Amino acid sequence: MKEITPTLVLAFSLVFLGCSAPQTPAPGQGDQPPVVTEETDEAQEEEAPAPTAQEEQEALDEETFRPEEPGETWLTEEEQAPTAQQSGFASDEERHEAYLRACEDGNADACYGLGEDYRHGTGVEQDFTLAAEYLQRACDQGQHTGCNSLGYLYFAGSGVERDLTRAHALFERSCDNGEMRGCVNLGLLYQQGTGVERDPSRAASLYNRACDGGIMTGCANLANLYQDGAGVDRDMARAASLFERACNNNLQPACVNLALLLARGEGVDPDPERAVTLLDTACQDGSMIACNNLANLYEQGIGVDQDLERARQLYGLACNYQEWEACRSLGALFMDGRGVEQDYNRAHELFMLACNHDSMVACVQAGWLYAHGLGPQTDLERATELYDRGCQAGIAQACAYLGDMLWRGGQGVEADDQRAFDAYQRACDGNVLVACVNLGLMYSQGRGTTQDPARAAQLHQQACEGGVVGGCYYLGWQYASGHGVETDLERARALYEQACEGEIPEACTNLGVMYVQGQGVTVNLERAASLLERGCYGGAMAGCVGLGQLYAFGAGVDQDLERARQLYQRACDTGITQACQLLAELRYVQTEAEGGAEMPASAAVRARTACEGGDMPQCVLLGYMYSQGQNVPQNSQRAAELYDQACQGGEMRGCVNLGLMLRDGEGLPEEPERAAQLFERACEGGQMQGCSHLGVMYLMGQGVETDYQRAFQYIQRACDGGDMRGCGNLGVIYERGWGVEADPDRAFDLFRRSCEGGAPLGCTNYERMQSERSGQ
Repeated sequence: MKEITPTLVLAFSLVFLGCSAPQTPAPGQGDQPPVVTEETDEAQEEEAPAPTAQEEQEALDEETFRPEEPGETWLTEEEQAPTAQQSGFASDEERHEAYLRACEDGNADACYGLGEDYRHGTGVEQDFTLAAEYLQRACDQGQHTGCNSLGYLYFAGSGVERDLTRAHALFERSCDNGEMRGCVNLGLLYQQGTGVERDPSRAASLYNRACDGGIMTGCANLANLYQDGAGVDRDMARAASLFERACNNNLQPACVNLALLLARGEGVDPDPERAVTLLDTACQDGSMIACNNLANLYEQGIGVDQDLERARQLYGLACNYQEWEACRSLGALFMDGRGVEQDYNRAHELFMLACNHDSMVACVQAGWLYAHGLGPQTDLERATELYDRGCQAGIAQACAYLGDMLWRGGQGVEADDQRAFDAYQRACDGNVLVACVNLGLMYSQGRGTTQDPARAAQLHQQACEGGVVGGCYYLGWQYASGHGVETDLERARALYEQACEGEIPEACTNLGVMYVQGQGVTVNLERAASLLERGCYGGAMAGCVGLGQLYAFGAGVDQDLERARQLYQRACDTGITQACQLLAELRYVQTEAEGGAEMPASAAVRARTACEGGDMPQCVLLGYMYSQGQNVPQNSQRAAELYDQACQGGEMRGCVNLGLMLRDGEGLPEEPERAAQLFERACEGGQMQGCSHLGVMYLMGQGVETDYQRAFQYIQRACDGGDMRGCGNLGVIYERGWGVEADPDRAFDLFRRSCEGGAPLGCTNYERMQSERSGQ
């Protein structure tokens, strides 16, 4: 009986962008795309929770009270035209008749009063044309409050043709003549660049003048400039002081903004209890912005005991009165099931309501529901549109989601590496570190951009230092392989340690490999066994294979062939062909040794003798022993010679193992072109693992020019030949439309086949698509 010999298993290859790509979502951040990386045959999806209300709160907090558009409410109530009773008349009609007579007699104040009556429809039918006529007469006679009101009509185009130059002149005239409300309106024109060149410094000067003149809107608008650092140096203490002054003079929006500063302790000592009081008062007075912010304090338990039911009531109240951010926040409660029964349909309804009124954060959250088929039916095209809208509005997380969609494509979304790269770049610039990891992968692979592994290393380091352990893992691989950085095994070890502690099983596996081979560390098989076990049971099947080998040879653990068999079986069941081959070898050894005796010490001698006698599978086994230093001194060069001998002798596993060494630079200089040739030879010789590896190389453009059509052909061949991971990757190809017309139904069937064949990542994608279809 010819002994079946093992191939070089990926568990003992230092080149890992993963036996499977590691999961790296940061809290509250978006999905990572399924990727077929440079060093893997597997594709996977990663999921993260939808953004929560708290995580998206910035869009609410930063838009409470902004400078009003000219003419919104410039006159305080006591400074508007007096009512009939205040003027001593029995009715508005009687007062109106008196104003008419006085205005005709040249009384400017009476002309102003008539203008305001017609502007507001007080005692008469509202008529902006007559309002403009009488306000013009008042202004011409030196009634400068009338000039300010007339300026608003020209700004708004009410009763007159809109004329920003005329509005500017009227506001300036009223301001220059001591009408401080005119200074506020003039400041707004300069702040916004409306009808004049934008000049926030000029705006600040005008607001300051109005504030000193007792106009609290000027104080509040000046506070906004100090808060934003627009036209003045940013000064939160000064902003708080100005909001305080305006609030104390009963300007409600200033009280709202002061409350937010008190809640956060910005510019003032934190006083969340007072913040609650101010917001509660403003809310009861009818400020829906205040109700919305008060709801948020109840939701978070800031200044009050957390009360999600009270938060829901307040969000609902504000939403009913068209405070759209409150609708979004209420939707977030329904999406997360916080204080209410989880209801994705209701969340979607509220998000779209807010989105249709320009809440970009709500658009992104609605997109997330579309992408995952939660509430509405799965609609990746619609999700992509909404993510793009949010990204264009400057929401970095939306750009990260958009990059994910464009990376993988599928179901109406065409994969687009260039757009994915641009989206990840914007997200990374916005400090979404998971996006920096994927951006690094695109630089590493030359997808959507010129290949630049050095830039990839910078991005992975940025993510790693920011706490995203996936970045540490990829950076560790780069240091281990010298990809974009100078090889530094000590640095690689430290990064793998960090990623392993961050629960990335592939990092644990790679670290275990280093301890087996003594690369960057002293050989420590006990430590290797512990790490490989952690990798194995974390889901990295390569760790199971490596651990099985340690048990088979009694290296670092007591020899236990039954335990080795179980580990090989676990990996074989997921579609790892090397594990299946090792399992067959082990069964032969167990039979020969009568169920568990020690593996013969003469194994190397026997393999050498058989190899010299022309038994090519035994040459593969002997090459493997040299690659691992098992029963012979470790010698990668000798391993390569034996694999080449076996390959030349027709043993295709030798071609695959030599190809892996050359592809990955495992003890030999990297020669990806030759590796591709060896994989092609193995594939043509019926070794499906060779077909699978070659297909991945065509996907990645490694050693060959990128060719999705050829990648599809080889990976399909591997799948048809029984390689379950190949079936999973073929599913990804159909889902994305790489080299074939996108076919989600075909992808679904392939993921199911891969899963039923024992490939866990096939199960991941199969379950994802099942979830996406659940609403259909």
